[in-house]
Amino acid sequence: MGDLADWAQKHSPFLKIADNSEVLVMYKGYKEIEDNRNPGQMKIRYIVELDGDDKWFESAAARVAMSMDSVQEGEFIKIKKEVKGSQTRYFVETEKKEEEEEINEEPLPFDEKKPKKKK
Repeated sequence: MGDLADWAQKHSPFLKIADNSEVLVMYKGYKEIEDNRNPGQMKIRYIVELDGDDKWFESAAARVAMSMDSVQEGEFIKIKKEVKGSQTRYFVETEKKEEEEEINEEPLPFDEKKPKKKK
């Protein structure tokens, strides 16, 4: 992001995601709120943490709610914003923490090569 986009992200309570990009955040919970664009309807305000600041990510999409249903508070998620023409869609993926991943093989130093398989 440029300087002004960084400023907007820092000073807005809303999570700002550039078109066709993604951001990694920590999920902190949600609450149901009234949808100002559709009076009488409700939507979900997800609270996430980005760079130590709490931000809001709002969506009325059932697909997003279904994706978020299994996410636990404190878990890291990746939110992707996809823009095609006049349509904007958001996708949510959970991120595994490094300590949860199992690595069974030690990495080789850069100057070592793996032995070739014999045919």
